[in-house]
Amino acid sequence: KFCLKFTNDRTYIEDGINLFTYINKLESHHPTSGYLSGIIYLIETTKPTKNYIQKDIAEAFGVSVLTLRLNYKSILLILGINNTYGLNVSDIIEGIR
Repeated sequence: KFCLKFTNDRTYIEDGINLFTYINKLESHHPTSGYLSGIIYLIETTKPTKNYIQKDIAEAFGVSVLTLRLNYKSILLILGINNTYGLNVSDIIEGIR
């Protein structure tokens, strides 16, 4: 629902669902708007070209940029990675770090 506010690209939705499912197996979380915005921003950081800035994603989810950043950093900790440089969503889910 929130993804459709800033993009019609179904890959964001599919990657978001896959990544949320994977992370939820590692550490259970209620899917709040802030948490989901962090997941979508993580997906955006895996793209070779960035289409959306933190502010765009935060506004689409109705959260502050700070909330997005805090959730993004929390998700990176859960995944055990420092950043997503050189990774795509499939790599993250398969555990390639």
